[in-house]
Amino acid sequence: AILEGRSERTLAFYYDTVKRLEAQLGRDPMDATTAEVREFRSSFKSTCSNVTINNYRRNLNSYYNFLEDEDMIAKSPMRKIHYIKEDKTVKEPFSDEEVQRIIDNAGDARDRAVVTFLASTACRVGEVVGIKTDDVDMDEREAKVYGKGGKERIVYFDARAKLALSEYLAPRSDGCPYLFVSKSATRHQLTVGRVEDIVRQIGVRAHVDKCHPHRFRRTVATRAIDRGMPIEQTKELLGHSQIQTTMIYDS
Repeated sequence: AILEGRSERTLAFYYDTVKRLEAQLGRDPMDATTAEVREFRSSFKSTCSNVTINNYRRNLNSYYNFLEDEDMIAKSPMRKIHYIKEDKTVKEPFSDEEVQRIIDNAGDARDRAVVTFLASTACRVGEVVGIKTDDVDMDEREAKVYGKGGKERIVYFDARAKLALSEYLAPRSDGCPYLFVSKSATRHQLTVGRVEDIVRQIGVRAHVDKCHPHRFRRTVATRAIDRGMPIEQTKELLGHSQIQTTMIYDS
């Protein structure tokens, strides 16, 4: 079944993908055709990497396979939609100037807090959306996050991120427990997809290409290694379980 063995973050990503398709179709995605799903995938080609597009494809494939297995649809529309070749490209970190341009073009207090936090902590976007206000210690400039497999760790943010968080949190009185919330009347936790959209839109305004949350993570890791941080400490900074994963940043 689609739910078996999936983390809450993974399920939230599945849900977000299906809701995006539903918004584009304007109706229940259960009835989508192959052509409509292909058009949906094509809509991301100018703003997303092939890796991200393939992630969306995988999510929809799981969704439609579940519907087919449960006899809720006759045939999955994903059968003729294949993965896109993922080119092996050099993944560059942001320059200091690019980071500053992104922050300067954030637009409002929430979005500025999001990007300064990402630029400071090397958090995964899925970790960021899961942070609750009670997980943040402003005096110590640290936050508790839950990584892959629910593994808990402490991340630290700089003075710039503390200021941005303070300006964002000061007027809030919505009662939502999450650190980063929507701007709707009924405040709710931001999704991974929404944070990706926020960062991408800021990148367009800032004239920064390939502006996505994970690039902040790469930037922090690269800067740490360049400053001489041992690879073992960098592994802890990133919340990796295997040091081989961390080694990709030391290249």
